[in-house]
Amino acid sequence: MDNQQANLDKLWIACFVETEGSIGFGAQNYNPKDKRVDRLTPIITISNTDIGLIDRAAGILKSWNVGYYINTRKDSKYPNAKIGYVINSWGFKRAQKLLGIIYPYIYGEKKRKADAVLEYIRIATEVMNYRKQNFKKAGPKFIRGEGRNNTTLIYPKEKFKFPIISNEQKIKYLLECRESFRDYNPDIKHIKKEV
Repeated sequence: MDNQQANLDKLWIACFVETEGSIGFGAQNYNPKDKRVDRLTPIITISNTDIGLIDRAAGILKSWNVGYYINTRKDSKYPNAKIGYVINSWGFKRAQKLLGIIYPYIYGEKKRKADAVLEYIRIATEVMNYRKQNFKKAGPKFIRGEGRNNTTLIYPKEKFKFPIISNEQKIKYLLECRESFRDYNPDIKHIKKEV
């Protein structure tokens, strides 16, 4: 019975993300004109005005040890509108864990976005691990000289190049999660209404 309930919870969260959520990136300092983005952070959100659904989703995420936080939204232009609740699972580890659980149950556009997020997480993790392993080999050495503030920075003779994720790569992943599925898939024909 527990295994059946666990599968139902996975399916329920996957459906909630498919219908009321989004999978993508939070972009820090994204400037489309300069083609520059400083940092991409994976984010999965679920939003709804029904606090009961939000509580159930939060309870399931908590049982999976997936970190999240909940925001409320109320548009001042519409004073009679209901309060919206948004579950945010922000960050590399959280997104990777949550997508690892619900990935088999999502389809279509959300699956394509999940693929882009997981691929970016894989690349960024490889880069960070490489940097951590090789930082001591390549890092500058500080040598104290005479005097209170006399510190010299000495770099190794051979310059060590760290791998980076270029702005073009970051923007490619960001736009993959923003463009529509119809634009992404050339097999789907655009339907034009005849007048």
